Amino acid sequence: MKLLRSLIWLIGISIVGAFIAGTFFIYGMDPNDYKPQISRLAKENQINLVIDGDLSWSFFPTLAVTTSDVSISGKGVPNITFDEASFSLDWLAILGKTLRLKAITVVNANIVITETKAQDNSPDFSQSETKEKLNNPDPSSIPFELDIASLNIKRSKVTITDTDQKSIEFDDVNLTGKDINLDDDILSAVVDFSGVLKVEGIPSLPAQVNLEAKYDINKHYMELKTFKSDIGLTQLQGNLVVDSLFNAPTAEGSISVINNNLVKLPFEGIPEELKKLSIQMSFSVSETSITMSNIVSILNDFTLTGDASLTFEDQRELNIKLTGSDLIFPTGASKNDEAQIKNTKNDETYQNQAVFLAPIFAPFSHLQGGKGHIEINLGSLNYDQILVKNIHFNLFSNKEIIQLADLSGEIFNGAFKFSSRINTDDSSIRFTSNISNLDIKKILMFLSDSSEMDGILSVDFNGVSQGITQDEVLDNIVGTGNITAKNLRLNKLNFEKSYCEMAAIIEKRSFSEYVWPNYTKVNNLESEFSIEEQ
Repeated sequence: MKLLRSLIWLIGISIVGAFIAGTFFIYGMDPNDYKPQISRLAKENQINLVIDGDLSWSFFPTLAVTTSDVSISGKGVPNITFDEASFSLDWLAILGKTLRLKAITVVNANIVITETKAQDNSPDFSQSETKEKLNNPDPSSIPFELDIASLNIKRSKVTITDTDQKSIEFDDVNLTGKDINLDDDILSAVVDFSGVLKVEGIPSLPAQVNLEAKYDINKHYMELKTFKSDIGLTQLQGNLVVDSLFNAPTAEGSISVINNNLVKLPFEGIPEELKKLSIQMSFSVSETSITMSNIVSILNDFTLTGDASLTFEDQRELNIKLTGSDLIFPTGASKNDEAQIKNTKNDETYQNQAVFLAPIFAPFSHLQGGKGHIEINLGSLNYDQILVKNIHFNLFSNKEIIQLADLSGEIFNGAFKFSSRINTDDSSIRFTSNISNLDIKKILMFLSDSSEMDGILSVDFNGVSQGITQDEVLDNIVGTGNITAKNLRLNKLNFEKSYCEMAAIIEKRSFSEYVWPNYTKVNNLESEFSIEEQ
């Protein structure tokens, strides 16, 4: 019994002693007395640390530290100043090897990052050694799990200056992070960022970024669950999953870029006619293939949808299949009436919509003798006042052979179809073309602002050629064809009426009161032709 009483007294005295010692440690010791030692410790690590403001702490129920008017600089360290900073630490979590920061707050920080020309003085590790370290990280290198429940950076500024003294600034930066977990296995974070982007020579752009990400160190697995960004008038969002990051990596996800007012972007050279740009797609990437699916691209009123893939195994193979709406090349016309065609002029209002298709053909340059297939369907194409409807383009490539299986559409109330086969080894070309039932009146209105003839025109032609340049191909064309013109009629002139009037004058007879049509019919025309080598 006496032993039990002694133990109780000992515990009580220990608690009182600990309380008195803790009270003295908290209230009797001034943390500002240790600022010189803290600065010296930082200097030993080549960091200049100056604490001009007060430093305070509390130990119960959590460790809380608050400081103000701090500046940090040093070799390889950004210049950082801030008016106020604080953090709180969970004591109990340390027993479980977890540094659990309940909250970190930084106010009015000014961070300056200056890029310098790098000098590589590091030892030369082989790629195999580097890859081995990445695939097998040392668990002892991260002795504690770091868990940050809340991170807040308020009313701050970040400046990045490159080696050419060009700078990028983020003003009025506000960053909120939560559930930031850094342990031996998994890194994760949820971050919201906002600020004003300032780049030399362009107006300021408000920017906002929201993301949720996770990275598994052991599995080399990274997941960007959500990503949203608004920079000026441009909206960017998507998600990404990357697996086996350092050993046969694969990635898949989706992306969306939308800008409904391109002319207000702070860049020179953007035509005023370009108003809207939108790109949305799903994608997957690996060492052996690239796939883009569910593509939806919009430029002004032109919409392009489809899928694309490029494989690298053995023989490279490209497949692109796209469907577009109405594409406008350099033209201002939107109607096919006679008055508008007469008053047309060459302007370049929609020139950049044509450029929109250029990247579609770029992958052919990476086939290296492999197979390629591009199929495009367009609702219509308006080119220099020529309206072409229901366009179908089907192109194949296999080693040295490029075959245009079909280029067809509707034009001038008729139709056309063209096919060709090109051998890049000897620059030889074989082609066939057919145009049928074209409206001659519309053709003449386009060519010469004249519509004095009506009729229907059809032409067939088969030929061969050889050459690299356009002039060589035209000079070496050899082929045969036939031309047919039907329902021909000369407008505003009636030869039969003129002949009768002349005969009536000669014969001194009265002219008939017969009502003559204001045109002359012409017999159908059929002819064969050939082009021979000069």
